[in-house]
Amino acid sequence: MLRAGALLYAVFLVFIISMISGFMMLSAFHFKRYADDAEIKEGLIRDVHSALELELCSAQPLGADGKKTIDLYDDGVSIVTIDKRTWGLYEIIHATSNRNFFSFSKTALTGEQMPPDEKTALFLADHNNYLSLCGKTKIKGTCYLPALGPRRAYIEGQSFIGNKLVDGEIKTAQNNLPPLNKKIIDDNTAYMNGNVNNKDSLRLFSDFLRKDSIICSFNERTLILFAQEDIHIDNKIISGNIILRCNGNVTLLPHARIDNILIYGQSICVKKGFNGNAQLFAQDSLIIEEDCKLNFPSAVVLFDKKKDSKKSFIRIDKDSEIFGLVLLYKETSTQNSRAVLKIETDALVHGQVYCNDLMEHKGTIHGSLFCEKFILSTPSSVYENHLLNATIDVSELSPYYTGSSIMNEHKSKNIIKWLN
Repeated sequence: MLRAGALLYAVFLVFIISMISGFMMLSAFHFKRYADDAEIKEGLIRDVHSALELELCSAQPLGADGKKTIDLYDDGVSIVTIDKRTWGLYEIIHATSNRNFFSFSKTALTGEQMPPDEKTALFLADHNNYLSLCGKTKIKGTCYLPALGPRRAYIEGQSFIGNKLVDGEIKTAQNNLPPLNKKIIDDNTAYMNGNVNNKDSLRLFSDFLRKDSIICSFNERTLILFAQEDIHIDNKIISGNIILRCNGNVTLLPHARIDNILIYGQSICVKKGFNGNAQLFAQDSLIIEEDCKLNFPSAVVLFDKKKDSKKSFIRIDKDSEIFGLVLLYKETSTQNSRAVLKIETDALVHGQVYCNDLMEHKGTIHGSLFCEKFILSTPSSVYENHLLNATIDVSELSPYYTGSSIMNEHKSKNIIKWLN
């Protein structure tokens, strides 16, 4: 015969067992949900990276708004939205995928990989003249030269030193340079002219004068800082998804910390000792003073689209280094209206150089140079199509170098860097 208290113990035991069972069932439920959520998140990451890789090698055009949707497996689940836009001379690709209540996105700065079989050191347009080489001039790589070809010359007391005029294959150039990518030109000209995309956020630069830093994520709207008058940037951090547009002149001082931004101005001067990463666009003049360093992927660009402009120019001074692209584009050139790109002695450009007007090269280019005509100014005279103690060596360019698609479209894109 059981005692009456045994029922109480039985009920208590059932309660404990049910609590343990419920806890185990709840734990199993949450573990299953966690595993399912983790699988979804991993799937989103894989889908985004797969879509980015697919877009890098795809020739399929985007929509009018720069967007398209990719269904990776045609299952209605693995859907990724691609948003692409020009960022200076490069491109930004933003990929987003959503599933259930989860979302994952990645933003990358992309450029064009130089084909391994297309290592052009020099392209000099053919205007029925020689390329005259003097002093310790070194040209290494495939060269497209005028039909008359290279020759030794003697100027300023120096004749050519070396066994080979050109260390590489010589091909005949056309009388015009390869055309530029019209979309990139138009997109940057629009910003230079003050046009604003309706997706951008426009603010006055004067609103931020008292701030030590201006930072904008590439996952947010582009911040455009507008200045009517000349501006000097010093002791300030400006980084990220920012466009600085100035109707006057822009001066970058050594203590400015610039990263990833675009700068458009009438004239731009980078003062001695500056170190940063930016894409600079000027209309009249662009000066990189001595001992400056513009890190990859930077761009130094002059767009002169005025027919009656005075002499516009880019000048890269002694001991300065530019890793990226240098571009001078003169839309209309006349005898009284010329543009000049000057690379001074001991200056280095590691990347691509393009000049569709006059080029004065006294420094070093590790990469490719495309130019219309050389000039050489000396104390005694000005020489046409002469190089003196200059270096153009494409073999020094890294095989992993990814540049801009400003000159052509090989459809072989690479990710330069991830953007936050």
